[in-house]
Amino acid sequence: MIGQALFGERALSKISAAFDTQQEAESALKSLQAAADFGSGQLQMVAPFEKDYGRKLEPESQGVARTGVKSHLVLGIAGFVLGVLVWVVLYATGMAIIRSSMVGSAVAIIFLMTVAGLLLGGLVMARPDHQMVIQQVRAATEAGKWSVVVHPLSPAQHDAATAALKLQHAETTETL
Repeated sequence: MIGQALFGERALSKISAAFDTQQEAESALKSLQAAADFGSGQLQMVAPFEKDYGRKLEPESQGVARTGVKSHLVLGIAGFVLGVLVWVVLYATGMAIIRSSMVGSAVAIIFLMTVAGLLLGGLVMARPDHQMVIQQVRAATEAGKWSVVVHPLSPAQHDAATAALKLQHAETTETL
């Protein structure tokens, strides 16, 4: 599975929901716990005006580091292999510029494809889809609302959490 090859985190998605009161947030937590068997650390609550909630949003700091290594390694190698394949195809088609400078063209194409793979690895590590959840929690916290953050480990947990939060009529945001 591509997720296992690129990511070092156990929870690849996140869901957040904002609530006006602590009671609503606690009710949502109970509903989530009843909906699926969430382990410790998978359900987090962020209080209004809480300052250090980053750990609740990204609890797997070592997993993030592993994601960086794995994504760069896998996509860098994939870029290298793709570069070799592109050069071989261009050489096989008989392109004059490729055949006249075999080593130079091979180095250039393979280098550029490898760099492209490494850049894509950086994008995967940055996880831009997490910004939506982070911004929603930040806005809710600054507005004096309570937030619940869910770190599902499986599609079944993700679906159960989404359904449970819909029943709570919560304003939700989730990662891709």
